Amino acid sequence: MTKKGLSTKQKYQHILLIIVRTLIPVFAILFVTRFIYKYLNNKFPSDYGTEFWDNHIWFILHITGGSLVIILGSLQFSTFLRRKFMPYHRIAGKIYIWSSIISIFTLYIILQKCTNCEPGWTSKFFVGTLWLIFTLSAWWTVLHKNIKSHRQFMTRSFVCASYFVIVRILDTVGDTNILPFIKDPIVRYVDGDWLSWLVPLFIVEFYQSWWPAIYQPKLKKQTKKNLMPTKN
Repeated sequence: MTKKGLSTKQKYQHILLIIVRTLIPVFAILFVTRFIYKYLNNKFPSDYGTEFWDNHIWFILHITGGSLVIILGSLQFSTFLRRKFMPYHRIAGKIYIWSSIISIFTLYIILQKCTNCEPGWTSKFFVGTLWLIFTLSAWWTVLHKNIKSHRQFMTRSFVCASYFVIVRILDTVGDTNILPFIKDPIVRYVDGDWLSWLVPLFIVEFYQSWWPAIYQPKLKKQTKKNLMPTKN
């Protein structure tokens, strides 16, 4: 269907997608720039140790890989870039995959070395593992020309990667402002850590899988009804 043939609802959805796809890379670049500048000025979290080769090197690799993932991943959602610059899309996709792998495995190392990560260890380990599974699944599906599944797995992968941005936003906003009804600070931190990636992943799964499964039978029924011959 052409854009001229879109219904009013579809036009609003199309406009919303354009806005989201524009804002995601803008916020990603601004956010990454802020934190890269901070860490380049040697302002590492105190619980990551003080030795460069034993501690900070893994954190730098993790942040560098994650930054490439956030910036390149946000641009990969652009339909314009996919259609007009396919060679760029493929190269950026390969960089995204390798950057994800680097960021994930350095996360595993950081979790072993971090002295203050125990409360959120399980959440970070699970989201990192899902990030790896979704990224490799995206690579496998595009290798077998399953473009629809590739896009869905890439979206899931990007959501898991975005968790590391969301938790830093929570640190800035303060979890007491988001979960004020939880009094215990450790419980509030752990719950906030899980919700930072479970809620976005749930929204994506609902949009990609649940809603089409609910809506498609209704759509097929309407189409079948419209195709039925009318009695004269």
